[in-house]
Amino acid sequence: MPRKIVCMTCVFALVFALGVAPAAAAPAGGKASSGPGLLMPEAKPLTGSHAPGKTLPDLDITTDPGVVKALAADDAIPGVFRQMYDSPFTDSVAMETDDYDVYPVWFEVGEYLNLQLEGPNLGEDLDLLLVAPDGDTVIAWQGEYGSSEVIEGQLTSDEWPTDAYWYVVVWAYDGAPGVAQTYTLSMSFNAPDDNVFDGAGFITPGLPDSGFTTYLDGFSEWDEVYRIYLEPGALFTVKATPVGSCSAGFAPSIFLYGPGTTDVWSDSYEASQIGSGLPVSLSYQVTTAGWYYLDLSTSSEDSLVHTWGNVNATWDVAGPLVFRFFKPSTGTHFYTGTYSERNSVMANLGHIFAYEGVAYRANPLANDAPLHRFFKPSTGTHFYTADQAEYQNVINNLGYLYSYDGPAYNVRTSPAAGATTVYRFYKPSSGTHFYTADLTERDRVINTLGYLYSYEGPVFYVME
Repeated sequence: MPRKIVCMTCVFALVFALGVAPAAAAPAGGKASSGPGLLMPEAKPLTGSHAPGKTLPDLDITTDPGVVKALAADDAIPGVFRQMYDSPFTDSVAMETDDYDVYPVWFEVGEYLNLQLEGPNLGEDLDLLLVAPDGDTVIAWQGEYGSSEVIEGQLTSDEWPTDAYWYVVVWAYDGAPGVAQTYTLSMSFNAPDDNVFDGAGFITPGLPDSGFTTYLDGFSEWDEVYRIYLEPGALFTVKATPVGSCSAGFAPSIFLYGPGTTDVWSDSYEASQIGSGLPVSLSYQVTTAGWYYLDLSTSSEDSLVHTWGNVNATWDVAGPLVFRFFKPSTGTHFYTGTYSERNSVMANLGHIFAYEGVAYRANPLANDAPLHRFFKPSTGTHFYTADQAEYQNVINNLGYLYSYDGPAYNVRTSPAAGATTVYRFYKPSSGTHFYTADLTERDRVINTLGYLYSYEGPVFYVME
């Protein structure tokens, strides 16, 4: 747990003002002409120092002894939410009558931040504090004499173990009682998943498994950015759904950026779906190989209305990769053209199927015939055919043996230059089939396992 520097009494309530904001509209190309002042990553410890002789008393952030004053909303934790891409902004504090201004900001573990306070006239003294999410632990105190203060560095799990709201506090340490001290506060910050930082010292996080949930805040946590490598022909689909505790007006959007992206705030995106508060979905057919960047995004267009909430993201990639599993108990293979099904089998059926990797590539843009897949419950195996007559025969006459799974992915029914041929064998003893696109594997089965399998020849073709 973080080391406590000072106890700040009467500051424990975490009350958040809720509001309603319209869904953000994205201009063509980039989301904004300029970003919110995101700080480029730089791994260094959090800094903060104060002049010798300065002490932090028991900071009663609500009332000073013997002084009667009316509390403004920004005088105590949780403080006042502000639209942080409006930074820098100007406000004021005053000794004894308005000692503190408090700003809650959503920071993640690993956040890089730079907080700069520029204060008023000579003879007055403002300090800058960074208070932990418990509202009780001062993590950094920048308090040199004068009013130009900087707190910068990286938040780690040593400071706080989870993502949460932190509190940036401007404190009138010294000055004429009751006299407003005007200041300018600048905040720049980012976590590793707030933008694209490939080549800036680390790699943008990979896209988590489908079904993950993350938090967005329209004032200070606008984006969660993840990368995924996609190949030509792949169909990438994403669905974003607000879940759990969300403010009124929370409307996450989806942006997809292509290879070469460096900034999700100014670079052009390949596709987008703007949120309306309901689930939003995006589908994108990939034409260029490379790293793509999924940006789950929200913003509060009205700087006076704070929107926030959790968003659940599901995604899938169909093609061009076709994955193969081996089932030792039957000596058969299972093929799938989607990441989601591959991942599900690996996670839940690893004790039944051994993952063998990519069998071949089947580009949906270059193949036009559905490969039909059937399941045979009696053996727990699958049958694949691209032949329309064979498909219809199984549907009409063998429904008592096979259940139809639907099209697995697209292939070709005739050979073509550059196409990969897929061969099929039949195993009479079990009534199952074996498929391979590997000539060495085909020849080995023909030459050494002919007593088990009868060779049926080429059954379909795939263009990469």
